[in-house]
Amino acid sequence: MPVKSTAIWVVLCNPENRRFSFFREALEKGAPHQLILISYEELLQHPSGMALLAAKLSGVKGRKVYIKIESPGENFLVTKHLIALGAEELPSRITPELAMQLPFDKGRFGYLHEWYLGFRKLLGTVSEVLDELAASNTLSLAYLNTPSAVLSMLDKHACQRFLEAHNISTPKLIPVIEDFSSWVGKLIEKRCFQVFIKPKYGSSAAGVIALRIKPDGNQFIARTSLELVKQQRDVRCYNSLKVRTYSTVEEIEMLYDTVMREGAYAEQWLPKAQINGKSFDLRVVVVNGKATHSVTRCSHSPMTNLHLGNQRCDVLEHEFGRQMSNCAYETAEQAAVAFPEARCFGADVIVSPKRARIIELNAFGDLLPGIEHKGKSTYDAQVEAMIC
Repeated sequence: MPVKSTAIWVVLCNPENRRFSFFREALEKGAPHQLILISYEELLQHPSGMALLAAKLSGVKGRKVYIKIESPGENFLVTKHLIALGAEELPSRITPELAMQLPFDKGRFGYLHEWYLGFRKLLGTVSEVLDELAASNTLSLAYLNTPSAVLSMLDKHACQRFLEAHNISTPKLIPVIEDFSSWVGKLIEKRCFQVFIKPKYGSSAAGVIALRIKPDGNQFIARTSLELVKQQRDVRCYNSLKVRTYSTVEEIEMLYDTVMREGAYAEQWLPKAQINGKSFDLRVVVVNGKATHSVTRCSHSPMTNLHLGNQRCDVLEHEFGRQMSNCAYETAEQAAVAFPEARCFGADVIVSPKRARIIELNAFGDLLPGIEHKGKSTYDAQVEAMIC
């Protein structure tokens, strides 16, 4: 048993992932602690995962327990288990048995809705078990981000609607329909010629399509990191690290149909400010309600995600950079007020000198290697905010 002054942390994660390594480094810099590691893989593979969870915490009584839920991504076995769990609720496309037989097919885009449902089910069960343990062992649970907050931010469409309802500035949402040609007709009627099509449950620009339509409806350009692979009658899409351009109606409709099958929404494509001829936005990390860390992401393409080969730059290089940075921070902090159960998240923000709009919130948006605020990484700031 730890001594009374030792902080107890429960971390639900993929331990092989660098996210956990960064967080563990931050823990080791601080006060004495006990780390209880809960591996997604172990939890999902164990015959009674919840019994395993209970056993790992059985010796902790009468204490405050800090809990961090990390991303379950970048582990194919975990992904299969989550899709299988989700398929129990949504078996129309794949059964749990077939989900567990999925072969590794690097970058294959699909089963996002099942994945989300599976993760929701897992976190719901984990939350119930922890609540039961808290009651029986007189524990006080302190989540960095509660399961509810994590899931709210993972449903990108619902999250944007929530922000909109709380008067937090976002790009205008645009209704979608299944039939591509009919939808394009409606866009042209409304003179809406630039839109983003996004998966409801995606991340890291996966499945995002930036679509431009010529006003007469005779020309289209779609840019996306999805690679369209056609083999006879089989059409597959793969996430890639290259932003591709598609200009034929046939291919763009295939892309649209693929993303729509996973659950999609659309929003107004607003022009981004530029630095040295590159469009940019900001990823702002909010800790305990205060915007602390940020990175400016520059790109020649509509997608600024750094893993797509884009570069970091400095918003202060812009003539109105200070005003833009202040606007972005203020808007991100407004989102924190709307999500009081999220004590650390990333906000992707597009800016002008007088206004900032949130294009996405990310409960796992704290991965900013090398970015410090007052000498502390995002992970250092999390640990300090929770313990103090």
